[in-house]
Amino acid sequence: MLDDPVLINLVVAHGLEAKPLIALFDLQPQEDSDKVYVSNSGVRLIVTGMGRENVEYSLAKWVETKLTARQDTAWLNVGIAGHRNLAVGDTLIANKIISGPDNESVFPTPIIGGLRTSTVITMDHPELNYPEDAAYDMEAFAFWRSAAALGPLDLVQSYKIVSDNPESSTDKVTPIFIAELFESAIREIEHLVLQLKMLAEKQQSLVSDPPAFLNAKDSYRLSVTQEIQLRRLCHRFYALQMVGSLEVILSASHRDSRALIDALHAALGHADENSAWVGGEDLSQLEAGEGQTERDQAS
Repeated sequence: MLDDPVLINLVVAHGLEAKPLIALFDLQPQEDSDKVYVSNSGVRLIVTGMGRENVEYSLAKWVETKLTARQDTAWLNVGIAGHRNLAVGDTLIANKIISGPDNESVFPTPIIGGLRTSTVITMDHPELNYPEDAAYDMEAFAFWRSAAALGPLDLVQSYKIVSDNPESSTDKVTPIFIAELFESAIREIEHLVLQLKMLAEKQQSLVSDPPAFLNAKDSYRLSVTQEIQLRRLCHRFYALQMVGSLEVILSASHRDSRALIDALHAALGHADENSAWVGGEDLSQLEAGEGQTERDQAS
């Protein structure tokens, strides 16, 4: 298991957007970077700089230095955007992100209820005319394309606070005004981060090795194929809330690993099946010729 306690990565373009989040989540600068902040609450913040090129470069650079980082964390882009029809201070989650220069589109899945959804169009320069009924920013598309390769797609989200519209131009977007916008949205951001953290924690529990599997792995000599089977069976017991039954079976004496796996199949109602399938392959065929292995007797 990777030693990375982070559940969610927040990505912002500017230090002005970072400041209220640093205070909210009690973030501290990471030792090896002045653009990355971490906390003891499972939150990491990355300040990329403005524009798609800075986002792509910063996230690629971060990946290079964090090769052991988990691949099952949530990613949330938080920032400001213009909008043709929404009022200044309104907030939204992107359900479609368009790259303005080439019209390429991606479709995030808004998984947190109760939030307004909108198309976000990412431009290379501030959009002053708002031709579409959409939000306009300079980072969301590059963020999503980069983060989608680093985490589960459903946990990659982009959240925007409307900072300007046809009635309130970008000239009014000052540092003080940005601080006021974030202050007005901070509880919603906090709720969104909490929900995404919970979903990421659930995702990590599904892909992490269950404690029962780790205990059994230490007690039996397992072939590679048997290890895959045992891990899948333990996950199945956990999913069915049959942890008690799993522990009883694992605590019993079995002549070898094959007998243990057979007992687990039987408890799940699969005693009549002679094989388990992983990625479309019949594991019993893969095991042919490997022979039986005996339980360790080390005390």
